Amino acid sequence: MAWNCLFNHLDAEQRGVLDQLLKATEPQWVRGFAGSGKSVILIHALGQLLAIKPNATACIVTFTHSLKDMLETGRTENARHIRVMTYFEFQKNPFLCDYILVDEVQDLPSATLQILRQYAGVLLVAGDEEQSIFEDRVSPADIQQIVQPQIHSLAVVYRLTEKLKKVVASILPGSKVHSARSGRLQANVSITLAKADNQEAEVAWVWNEAKRFTQTGDPVAILIPKHDLIQTFITGVCRQQGIAPPEIPKNQYKKPDYGVANDYFSRNGVELRYLGNGYGNLNEGDHGRIIYLITYHSAKGLDFETVFLPGLDESLSIANDEPMARRLFYVAATRSRRTLNMSYSSHRPHPLVQGLPKDLVEEIHIRSRPQGGQESEDIDLF
Repeated sequence: MAWNCLFNHLDAEQRGVLDQLLKATEPQWVRGFAGSGKSVILIHALGQLLAIKPNATACIVTFTHSLKDMLETGRTENARHIRVMTYFEFQKNPFLCDYILVDEVQDLPSATLQILRQYAGVLLVAGDEEQSIFEDRVSPADIQQIVQPQIHSLAVVYRLTEKLKKVVASILPGSKVHSARSGRLQANVSITLAKADNQEAEVAWVWNEAKRFTQTGDPVAILIPKHDLIQTFITGVCRQQGIAPPEIPKNQYKKPDYGVANDYFSRNGVELRYLGNGYGNLNEGDHGRIIYLITYHSAKGLDFETVFLPGLDESLSIANDEPMARRLFYVAATRSRRTLNMSYSSHRPHPLVQGLPKDLVEEIHIRSRPQGGQESEDIDLF
C-alpha cells in the first residue's frame, strides 16, 4: 500500500471521515467491513498530517509483521522518519507520539490498547469486530471505554463484489456485511470449489493454478489455517517440483523457521514463499512472480486479486470452537478481490463450505494422476 495514494480515489463518505481525522484532537475510531477502506483512510490521514505538520511525531502500530512490512515498503521519502511496528513491539518499548495510528484494533489485548491511549497525543484506530480472530481481546465496548473515541462507520465495501459479499455473509450468520453497499462491479468474478480425488491431486491443481495466475506485481496467496498443514502443503509442492522438501527447524520461539524454507525455495527457483511471523516480504512480489503461503491469522489486513483456500476437508479443524472458526474462515475468504478458489479432497467439504450458496459457487472435479502417465488436464463438472 503506497502512502502517496491519491485523494481523489476516496469516495465522498471516506473523504468526510478523513476530514474529521485531520481536525481531530481526541481519539477517533474508523469502523467498517472487510474491504471498506479503513486502512487506506488511516494512511491518507497520516500523509496529510505530515504535510500540515512536518515536525509531528507519529507511529503506525499493526497487528501482523506482514502488514508492518507492507506499510514500510510503501513509505514515501517524507515519511521515512515515521516508525511502523507491531503492537507487541510497541508494548515492549512504548514512547510518546503526537499521533499513533492503529489498524485491526479489535485484535489487541486490553492492556496494549491502554498503553497506546496513554502514549498518544491523538489516537486514530481502525477495526471491525466481525474480524476478531483471537480470544481474550478487546470487545467493541472495551474499545469505547478505553479509547473513548468519536466513531466513524463506513457503509461501502470496495474489495468485495456483490457476489463474494453474499458468499462470505453466509459464513458468518448475523454479519452486517449483507447491509453494506458494494462499490465494485460483478464482471470477471470467479468463486470455485474444487473436489479432488486425493490430496496429491489437490496440491497439484492448487500449485499449477496459482502459477498460472501469479504475475509480477500481482502475487497470488494460498491461505492455510495451521502450521502443520502448511508444512504438509510445502512437502506436496516440493514433490510436484521434483525436489526434496526442506528441513524446517524451530526458531527461538519454538515455531517453524520459515526463513530456511524461503531461502531453499529461492535457491531452487521455486516461486513459493511463506509470508508472516517476520518471514517473507511483500516487496518481492512487486519484482517477480511469487506465490505467498500464509496462515489465516497472518493474512489479516492483506488482500490479493487471487486467493486459494485448500485443504477444506470435512474433518479440518480451523479453530477450537465454531464461532472462532467462522470468523477465521470469514477473514480468509475476504482476502480475495476477484478470484477465490476453494478445494478439498475428502468425501465432503468442511461444514462451513457446505453452507455456501450453491448458485454462486462453481463446483469442479480434479482427477488424480493416472498410473504410469502424466496428471490429467481434464476437469469434470459435478
